[in-house]
Amino acid sequence: MSNGKAASLGGKDTVERLFQPPKLSLEQLPGLAAVFESVAGTCTEQLREWVTTPLSLLVNGIELSNAWDVLESYEDCVAFIYYATAWDARIVVGVDKRLVYFLLEAIFGGDGSTAPFDDQRPLSNLEVRIAKEISRISVDAMRREFGRISPTEFELERFEPTIEFTMMGQSDFPVSVSQVLSQVLDHGGRMFIMIPQTALHQMRAKLQRGTGEATTVADPVWTQRMGDGVARTVARLEAHLEGPTMTIDQIANLKVGQVLEANSGDFGGVILECDGTPLFECKLGQSRGQISLRLEQALDPSEQFLGEMILKSKRA
Repeated sequence: MSNGKAASLGGKDTVERLFQPPKLSLEQLPGLAAVFESVAGTCTEQLREWVTTPLSLLVNGIELSNAWDVLESYEDCVAFIYYATAWDARIVVGVDKRLVYFLLEAIFGGDGSTAPFDDQRPLSNLEVRIAKEISRISVDAMRREFGRISPTEFELERFEPTIEFTMMGQSDFPVSVSQVLSQVLDHGGRMFIMIPQTALHQMRAKLQRGTGEATTVADPVWTQRMGDGVARTVARLEAHLEGPTMTIDQIANLKVGQVLEANSGDFGGVILECDGTPLFECKLGQSRGQISLRLEQALDPSEQFLGEMILKSKRA
């Protein structure tokens, strides 16, 4: 073997490759997709509390890339930089200006039919607060989801009103990025979450759990229809309070406006039902001059059915 060939086999490049971490594969990290799906679901639920119009956020995809390539493709976003203390890494939550504009319009009762916005202007103070709240909701959801894998705190370091590809420094580095698409007032928007791959390497073993098991991928269209249709269907609730024991004659002689005293002095034992199915045990009270119910504990229909069967057997 020649000296030149031996040098090429044992050179500096070969030694550096030996110490490089193994490459990540999204197919081997099912836990990562589950985290971002949950983050998108949490954002949808909390943002829907702000508006009365249909709103949805869905994960459009997760990919492994480089920081400069990702940041260069999201120039229409603003960014919030968080430091993950336990991972010793910085993550980026980017929010599209379109999402902020139309979400704010929906909050104030708009219908999305106004003139096109000027995407060159900087966000107002109110719009920045909206974008910051979106990033906070996302990070809180990540803190909860990643807490089952590798607990960490996320500290907000800075806000970047303009995204540049060198925003995270002069060095390019491998990252994972999740793109989340939004739909509000029939207008689309997007946001992204960028995490350095060095942070994922620390929890790779736990993110790999479940690899090889059969998984079901939810259809995003079906998920959106479920959220906007079935899950938001209006249901009638009925509250039942135990009253006095009366004869048929007494019931027949009841008059409009007559007051019936409840048996319970502490106004407990109120059962909240939906379509005949007991849901919660409540207490009766008042709030702002109106009768109110405070939910005490959830009821398990199966346990109630078993209890009724036992009671009937004793009576028999």
